Amino acid sequence: MNQQLINFKEENFNKQNIHIDLTSTFINKPISAMWSSTAEFDRINVNSSWLDWCTYNMPQWKKGYKYVFIPKDNLKVYTINSWDDYFSDELLKYKRGEKKNRINYKAMRRNGYHAIHFTLNGAMCGHVFSSNHISDSILLNGIDCESTVFLIKQWYIDYYEVKA
Repeated sequence: MNQQLINFKEENFNKQNIHIDLTSTFINKPISAMWSSTAEFDRINVNSSWLDWCTYNMPQWKKGYKYVFIPKDNLKVYTINSWDDYFSDELLKYKRGEKKNRINYKAMRRNGYHAIHFTLNGAMCGHVFSSNHISDSILLNGIDCESTVFLIKQWYIDYYEVKA
């Protein structure tokens, strides 16, 4: 996994204050988790798909402090990149909720997953499922860009603040 960019409201990131609550919200995202997007470096700046999305959709979310995190090498990550990833036997065994269209993030963590990564293509597939109400799919229409949600606190080996 490449280096990840995270935006925080607090000036001084403190890993002791990380709180992860994997209870899903109405858009099937954990209430509290560390969300990142792959850091993209040029000669001067760092950017990410999430920062690009915010520029046009929620510019106020770009305020704050940006940190680049270096992930551990041995993370177990479920990647959603295509239609097939939404219907894979591996992901479908974590369905929950009244309509069985939610992810049981807690069960994924119990079974050794450290993160779920959404490629841009995977995120867009989630929007198509939602708008077409495709049965048997997991509802993930709240993922708007390439991003990763981390299910554990200690997924990185180091981090540093950057200007973006």
